[in-house]
Amino acid sequence: MKKTTLPLLLLPVLGASAFLAFGPSGVRAQVVEPGGLIALPSQDANYSRLRSAPYFFLEVTSSGMAADEAELRSELRDLMELDLRRNNIAVRVLSPTATETETPVLRVNLKWARGSRRGDCLLELSVLDKVQIVRNREQINATIFEMRRPVNILTDQTAVRDIKGRTRDLLKEFCNGFRRVN
Repeated sequence: MKKTTLPLLLLPVLGASAFLAFGPSGVRAQVVEPGGLIALPSQDANYSRLRSAPYFFLEVTSSGMAADEAELRSELRDLMELDLRRNNIAVRVLSPTATETETPVLRVNLKWARGSRRGDCLLELSVLDKVQIVRNREQINATIFEMRRPVNILTDQTAVRDIKGRTRDLLKEFCNGFRRVN
């Protein structure tokens, strides 16, 4: 039995024609950037910046001055740590003295609406990491990933529950995207 081989020049043409014949459904295109980095399209584009992050330091901040916010920040930090560990994402302790050198930092920030004691607030999840400026090769901490979601607080009695629920939703979305690229 004689074995036939196609010239190597025809392989890209056959691959492209098969793609066109079967359509793009279920196929994820990848673009190779200079340096060998792979950029994923659309929704994974932001998550691709988190590729190969071995762990995260956690930080929770808020813009309000309510008395119970310290306790809420502590509860949100515990909630974040638990959700990340459940998704097999390593968590490290952020020391208060060396915050500039410890990266990447996964930060959740609550921004309360102005003029209202307990109104709507905005929940921000961001990742800070070291980046290098091209023109002078300087290393700085910068936000490399960010998500924002509104928290619609129904009543003062359900404010903490609403914030925790929305934080869980945001973390679930983050963990799913992080696992897609890692």
